[in-house]
Amino acid sequence: MSVVEPKAARPDPNDISQEQIRKNIFGMVWPATIESVLQMAVGMVSSAMLGRVGAVAIGAVGLGRRITMLIWSFFAAIGTGTTVMVARSVGAKDRSRAGRYAEQAFFLALGMVLTISLLAFLFTREILVLLYNTSGELLDVGTDYLRIAIWGVPFMAVMQITGAIMRGAGNTKVPMQVATVINIVNVILSYTLIFGNFGFPAMGVKGAAWASNIAQAVGALLVDDAHGSVGKADPVAHEG
Repeated sequence: MSVVEPKAARPDPNDISQEQIRKNIFGMVWPATIESVLQMAVGMVSSAMLGRVGAVAIGAVGLGRRITMLIWSFFAAIGTGTTVMVARSVGAKDRSRAGRYAEQAFFLALGMVLTISLLAFLFTREILVLLYNTSGELLDVGTDYLRIAIWGVPFMAVMQITGAIMRGAGNTKVPMQVATVINIVNVILSYTLIFGNFGFPAMGVKGAAWASNIAQAVGALLVDDAHGSVGKADPVAHEG
């Protein structure tokens, strides 16, 4: 009498080892961590170079960057919520819902961009006086810097929201790579425009603002190109 051997159980596709879980988490976390460090490095590079220009220049840019970082935190908050909702939709394999969340995030960010940019440009001096009680040359130079730097806000918004969508879809490497390019562009342009190298005039604080704006514009173009058209965002297509 022949013995019928039991069939081998099929592996459960949802079964995952602890080691694989740790590997997946690390694979998501390390690019996001490096991206955060690189974002902070942009301001540090500008401040280091402006140290050769003077104390007023460093102070003025410091005041201006406090404002831009405050604005950045608003977009970061929208981005965090967007990442969560897109991730939930991606996990549920709901491509349509993920796209709707992405679309609404851009609409919300657009409204903030228009409002914040206009107010900050029209009332630059008043904002600096109200928040930091500054005056004299520091106020004048800080106003010059912020009135230029504020035009980088739209690019900041695109990078934050598009990066959030991609992270929600499981892609943390592209935002990190874009942040690397932004730093390289910022270093080159800051060196060029602050000190007047390669045939350009020395612009000091204004040069630092323009360098940051251009670097952010490059970053926005790159991350949007990597993700696809902003108006036709499809987060699921970039999963992994």
